[in-house]
Amino acid sequence: MNNYKNLWGIFTLAMTGILISLGAVALVIFHPFNHHRASAAYSDPSSTSSASLTLPPSPTPTGFEHLSYHLDDLDPALQTQIESAIVRPLVDYYTDIHADPDYVKSITISKYTGWDPIAYPFNAIAVFKTGASETFPISRIGGQINYWLPKCGSKCEFSEAFKQRYPQIIKQVGEQKLP
Repeated sequence: MNNYKNLWGIFTLAMTGILISLGAVALVIFHPFNHHRASAAYSDPSSTSSASLTLPPSPTPTGFEHLSYHLDDLDPALQTQIESAIVRPLVDYYTDIHADPDYVKSITISKYTGWDPIAYPFNAIAVFKTGASETFPISRIGGQINYWLPKCGSKCEFSEAFKQRYPQIIKQVGEQKLP
């Protein structure tokens, strides 16, 4: 009988160790994704300085006017990169797709606090007329902000004007015509 108690104790100890190990692995695997969602959805604007600006006229008419930065000391050259590689393509794409210059209501750029702040230094949140939103990290390679890419899968449709303005996006996503 004493041998069974010893075996049960060893079994219980082994199972506890396995469960703790699995919990630690799950925490490591899923933590970056949960942290990104939480930081994107619940960024604290009071923790950083905030500046709003009105965009200069776009090559195409858009009703989009509200862009805010929740960042400390944003370099003007970097701000220009963000606006030309992220803001303008996003606004122009949704304006074309929905035939509504007021479809994108606001875009907020903040510091990205997710799993790789070197490759993804910023986070963007776009809010649409419908109340829906799109949140994504902004990537930078070699000091250059990468272009925003629409999340339309294999069926991306672009207007001819969009194709001419953003050949970098078309090259990465593929070409299809917007009716």
